[in-house]
Amino acid sequence: MSLFSFLSLLGADSTDAQLVTALDQLGVRRRPERPSPFKSPYEVLFRLSKHGLCLSFQDLAYVENRPPRQWGNSTLQLRTVTVTAGVEGKYLPYAGEMPYGICWADTRQQVRERMAQHQDKLHGYLRDCWWFGERYMSVTYQPGDITRPEQPGVFDLSFGLFYPESELVRPAKYPNHEVLVGLFGKSMDAPEFRQAFGSFDVENWKAQSEDGHLDRRRAFGFELYFDPARPADDGTPSFAGANLTRGRLGPSQKWEGTLPFGLDFDDTPPMLRQKIPAPPLGWDDSMVVWGFAKWSLPQMDVRVNYDTVQNCVECIALLAPGYLQRNEFESRASGQ
Repeated sequence: MSLFSFLSLLGADSTDAQLVTALDQLGVRRRPERPSPFKSPYEVLFRLSKHGLCLSFQDLAYVENRPPRQWGNSTLQLRTVTVTAGVEGKYLPYAGEMPYGICWADTRQQVRERMAQHQDKLHGYLRDCWWFGERYMSVTYQPGDITRPEQPGVFDLSFGLFYPESELVRPAKYPNHEVLVGLFGKSMDAPEFRQAFGSFDVENWKAQSEDGHLDRRRAFGFELYFDPARPADDGTPSFAGANLTRGRLGPSQKWEGTLPFGLDFDDTPPMLRQKIPAPPLGWDDSMVVWGFAKWSLPQMDVRVNYDTVQNCVECIALLAPGYLQRNEFESRASGQ
């Protein structure tokens, strides 16, 4: 059974007749099942270790961003197919046909040469990822330590579907990033704040942000932070920043306002260094599938989380000057 048979089934239900037949042909009698409890991101990894394959299924209600009460109770949809060069004690090497003539012994340069006709679709970083409309192909290089991607050899190839866009009602007007920065230190009740968010459901926000955090990612693509330790002129917690998310970071909506420094959610991690005109305060690639960078600038602090599989920006936090260092100090002081 070839990889291409499973790629043709991306988006299929776990009980799809063709998928069942494909598993039968491999001699696999198991079927994907929901674990209990079934939690976000409602994913089931179905390992075919003897064949060097891993199939990833997700709950369709979560994929389509239906109301949260439906998450975990829908059908399982095939979202990702991964083949590997082998993992000792876990997977045998995939020995079937590979796309684009890629071989396990290929270096990064050789893979890119094979993919030269798709250069405009490349999002490169620790891994390489090519975006093909609603699908992507991500390549991880040997020896499995993605902080050394120039070592020769391919570790795995992963083929997946991007999440579909949400169809939620959006407000008429988002504030731009300059307006957000100008609100630092203001009260939620300040006229400037009310004007900036006049298209949103502001009347409900005070009750929803008593802990200093307002989460409107699923509805509007942002979180807001308020600092009770530094009150505004009226004594209420002052506005301390906003976290702006890409569309379908999990169930999130896309932030439709402007971003600073000409940033875009589809930027690769290296583009952050090119666009933000200052050295980062910190840069961390130690997580397996994501990383973050942060900057301390005169007008604001910035923290960016980025995806290292699809190589794009996940979210961008614009914070009051000194917020990052102050909160890190307070966390250390409290022993957290």
